[in-house]
Amino acid sequence: MRSIIFTEPENYFSPHLLTDATDVATIRTMTLAEYIDGRNIAVAEFANDIGVSPQTVYRYLSGERTPRGKMLRRIMKATAGAVQPLDFLEQDAA
Repeated sequence: MRSIIFTEPENYFSPHLLTDATDVATIRTMTLAEYIDGRNIAVAEFANDIGVSPQTVYRYLSGERTPRGKMLRRIMKATAGAVQPLDFLEQDAA
């Protein structure tokens, strides 16, 4: 798990360097697998929450597929910001 500091609202996708310490939130981020495992959520339940099939979530978990655009926003909303777009990019690089 790592921390990213965002200076914009939670639906903004780019972390920024801080120049002012006002209105700053630190978000603990994790991979989608860490989120699902850590909360003992069934993949089928999470898939239903974000409006996709369980197979699609399994593809995200395995790295076979990477969510984009609207799906990233759905995942961020469903995980209350715990899973961020950068977490998928790090998975791709692994």
